[in-house]
Formats: sequence, C-alpha cells, structure tokens
Amino acid sequence: MKKLLIYALLLTLLVTFVSATDFTVKTTAIKEVIDIEDVASFELAIKNFGVSDSFRVYYNGVEWDIPVVSLDLQHKEQKTITVNARPLYVNNGQHAITLNVKSAEGNEVEKIPLIINVREKDISSYQPSVGVVILMPEETSPDSDLPITLIFKNKNPLELDDIEVSVESSQFSETKSISLESTTSTQVGEASFDLVLPLESTLIAEPLLITFTLSHQDEIIYQNQKSVNVVGFSPDFVVEKRVEKSFFRVTEDIAVKNSGNQNKKQVFKLKTSVIKDLFSSETPDASILKEDGARYLFWELDLEPGEEFELVVVRNYRPFLLFLLILIIVITLYFSLRSPLALNKTAEVFKKDEGGISMLKVRLKLKNISEKTVSDVKIYDAIPHLAGYVQEEHVGSLTPIKVLKHQHKGTLIKWEIPVLEGFEERIISYKIQAQLKILGGLTLPAASGRFKTLKGKDRFSKSNIFKLLLKSKDSEKKQQ
Repeated sequence: MKKLLIYALLLTLLVTFVSATDFTVKTTAIKEVIDIEDVASFELAIKNFGVSDSFRVYYNGVEWDIPVVSLDLQHKEQKTITVNARPLYVNNGQHAITLNVKSAEGNEVEKIPLIINVREKDISSYQPSVGVVILMPEETSPDSDLPITLIFKNKNPLELDDIEVSVESSQFSETKSISLESTTSTQVGEASFDLVLPLESTLIAEPLLITFTLSHQDEIIYQNQKSVNVVGFSPDFVVEKRVEKSFFRVTEDIAVKNSGNQNKKQVFKLKTSVIKDLFSSETPDASILKEDGARYLFWELDLEPGEEFELVVVRNYRPFLLFLLILIIVITLYFSLRSPLALNKTAEVFKKDEGGISMLKVRLKLKNISEKTVSDVKIYDAIPHLAGYVQEEHVGSLTPIKVLKHQHKGTLIKWEIPVLEGFEERIISYKIQAQLKILGGLTLPAASGRFKTLKGKDRFSKSNIFKLLLKSKDSEKKQQ
C-alpha cells in the first residue's frame, strides 16, 4: 500500500523523466490497462551523457514476467526500447512495479516506477477499490468531542460516485457521501473530510469500538474497525435549581447529577441561616454544617455515573403568619373588649391583739385605663361574717353611700362616682374590725364595679381576691 501511494505520487505525468549523473530515462505508457492474460507495454528513451557505455534494463520481482533488455550507447546517444510486462502472480487492481536501469561503466542503477492496472478479463469496468486512512486520537475524554479525519484514495481508473461513508459506534452514527475521480498515471482520485462526533459525559472508561464502512451501489467495498480509549472523567456534580414561590411559601427543587463516567462521592451544601431553619423542611433530611462563619444545610451524596438525585427544600412562613394574625386579633380583641375600669384590692394589718389580727385596713384602687370618660360608676365590696365595717371619717377617700348587712354575704358596701375621666385614678380605703381574733389568715372577696361608657353601654369590672396569711407572731404573708 505504501509503495503504491509513493509511486502514484511520483508518476504525475504520463511521460516521466528520471535523471542520473550520466544518463536519463524517459518513460511513456503504451498500454497500462490490461486483463490478467494481457501484456502491458511501456517505452523507455535512454540517453547517455557520459562515455560510451552498456546499459541493462531488468526486473527483480517474481510477480511479473518482464524480459531483460540490453543496449549500448555512445556519448550523447539516445535509444528507445519497448518493455513488456506480463502478470504472473497478481490480482485484479492497480499495481506499482519497479524497473532497474543499470550502467555497466558507472555501475549506477536508476529505479523506474511503472503503474499497471489489471482488470478482470472480458469486463470493461473495474471493481471499486478504495484505500482509507483513518486519523483519530488514541484516547479521549467524554467531556469533549471526538475528532476524526478520513482520507480516501481511489485504487483504480474507475470514477466512483455516491460512495456512502458510515461511521458508527454505540455513541454515534454518522453518514456522508463522497465521490472519487479515477486514478491513472497522471492523477490520483482522492477525497477527505473531518468529523467531530459528540460523546456522552457518562460514557464508561473503556475502549470504544468504531466501525468504518464504505458502500457503493449497495455493496460494501471497505470495512474496518478501530478503537479509542475513553479515559476517566469525574467533574463536580451538576446542580439545577427550580424555585417556585407562592403565598408566603418558597419551594426549591434541586436536581444534583453526576455527569462524569465514574462513581463519585461529594458533599452538597446549601447556604441557610438560623431564621430560615425555623421555617424550613427538607426531603431528604439535611444535616447542619457551620463553616467559615456561615451556616449550611448539607447532604453527603454517592452517585453512579449519570445518576441524578433530587432534593426538596420548603420554607413555609404561613404558620408564622397565621400566628401573627391570631396574636393581632387577640390583642385587638383584648383592648377592645377589656373593661376600661381596673380595680385592685389590697389589705394590711392595722391592729393586732394577743397574736391575732383584730383590725385590717382595706384599700381599693380604681383607674380608668382608657382615654375615654366613664360615668355613673358604682363600686361594690363585701366584708366576711367574721368582721365588720368600722364607721369613721374618710379624709382623702370616698365615703360609702350605703353599708348593709346581708344574711349570707356579710356586710355590703357601696360607693358612687359620677364621672371618671380618662386615665383618672381614685383610691377607696376603709377598716374592718374582726369579731374574733384571726390567727391563721383571712380571704377578702373581690370587689366589683359597674359603669356606663360614652355610648351609654353598661359595663362591669371586677377586682382580685385578696388572701392574708398570718404565719407566725412576728411575720405575715400576703397573697393575691
């Protein structure tokens, strides 16, 4: 094959000149296309530029029968001889043979290339024969395309149109069409093209077998297989995020893919914060990583080549919003429905007798906690049966308008205040006398109040219950 290409390139003209130091040889093809039983003929014009010399033309091979030719030439004399070549052990197709022209005096040998096309007997056309040179790298990475260059040379003097070139593997299939001119002693029919073939990034690291096929008129005229080594490729995971936002809710769908051709372990991190974590949920569950002052959700992933893993992170602020709404509603209702009249009841020991309580001083604190005026305020309080109301002058305090004894409730006391301005405060105080010595303690019932708002609505308010405990002779404890 290599010799054939070399000879075909050298034989660019029908007439070839070969020069030596003392003689030249001019070759002319008379009959270069023959069948297997025919004889090819060439004319050789030899001219001697040296001293008188003898020349011998011969063939060293065994594939052809070429008779030896001898001749003598004087100085600057030229003679033309005919060389015949009969095929012996050759097949159909194009052949390159070498004749030797040797000078006896100078002992110099010139090698003369001859191109002979042998066709089948009684068939006017040649069988298609194409030489193919395949250029491609020995190894490739799946993250890049595979470059291939194909060079085609026609081996016969037969024009070949619409040759279908197919390049196939498990990763790709490419088909192109070419045409080749005939190859003769004056020209070489050749063509070429380049391919850039894509590879999957997850292609396994192993030899990739590629098949090259040439078809002409539905017949395969060439087929060959070559392999390229696919090397390992392990890039970082490919991450694709899709964020869906709705009413106070954010959903992140995260697809993590191993785009390499090797198994890979990698930690996937997603930046977060303490506040975000309060409202976040992950599928699957994530771990917390603190790194360089930042806070991350992280997952340890182990993915096969081409494997994809899906993560879902949901940040739902709706429960917090609902809590805020409820809190606002509760606060609003509290301030709108609460009684503007606040009552607070306290008491202290005013007098002791032989280790027991004999007299208490009770204080009622009234306050309008709103900015609006209330009117027709009536305050009611009760004294337990064990004690009685002490009549006295009330300097700096309201005087009750009515004090009644009740069979079941004890002593009832009533005060009236015509108007209580916004944020106005009043204090009512009085004393109660124990009928018996109080040793353990005393519980004072809650006082109550009734009043009218600016809109004329009747409202009601109530104080706390006050408990007074006497623990020892010298110490006492108040509880509210």
